Formats: sequence, C-alpha cells, structure tokens
Amino acid sequence: MDQEIQAIEIARQSGLVYQPEIIDNADALKQLLVRSRYLLLKHHDKWTASQVQRFRLLFERYSLIKQAHQFPGTLAQVRRNLQPEFIFEKF
Repeated sequence: MDQEIQAIEIARQSGLVYQPEIIDNADALKQLLVRSRYLLLKHHDKWTASQVQRFRLLFERYSLIKQAHQFPGTLAQVRRNLQPEFIFEKF
C-alpha cells in the first residue's frame, strides 16, 4: 500500500494520471484487499469460485495473511483431536 501511495504522489507531481497495477482477476491491488477482508472470517469450504481465485492471488502476494488465516483452523484441529476428559480436567 505504501508503494501505491508513493506511486500516486509521483504521478500527481509529474502531472500524470496514476494507473494502478491490475492483477489477474481484473482487480487493482487495493480492490483485492478490500474485497478480501470480510471473507477472511469465512471458512474456505464456503468460498465461491471467484473468492477462491481472489484468495489465491492474495495469498501469493501476502504469505503472512495466508499463515494467519490458517492458524485458527490449525488450533481447531488440535482441539478436535484432544480427548474430552483432558479438556475438562485442564479447563
């Protein structure tokens, strides 16, 4: 985002019209981020085909977002694998 802001400022100072980078699904990077923010809360099994494509592009560019999105699922998997007696004894 900072790079895009700098590019907009440089274009403005040069008297040019800023043309954002368009990615594979015809979104600009800013559009990709905005359209993805609420879907990060949605389980990946419930994504539509266009949302899957959007997240593939998002995760390619931002691997940290991918890791953060997968983390709660990993915790849920660990919890499902614990014995119920262990859960109730400890908590």
